[in-house]
Amino acid sequence: MSDSANEFEKQAAQKRRGMLRELIGFIATNKRWWLIPLVVALVIASALVLLGGTGAAPFIYTLF
Repeated sequence: MSDSANEFEKQAAQKRRGMLRELIGFIATNKRWWLIPLVVALVIASALVLLGGTGAAPFIYTLF
């Protein structure tokens, strides 16, 4: 068995990480720091959309 096959098996046996940890790991290893403002803006926008359908909607609409 080759060394790359052994490495693949080690990676496959590890516990799966969450989406947020994967994103943070990607940003850290690839030095894509410019992605952080985009991710924050998307999180804020999705939170506003989710809260728009609840009882907090009148309070959100007064912000704009």
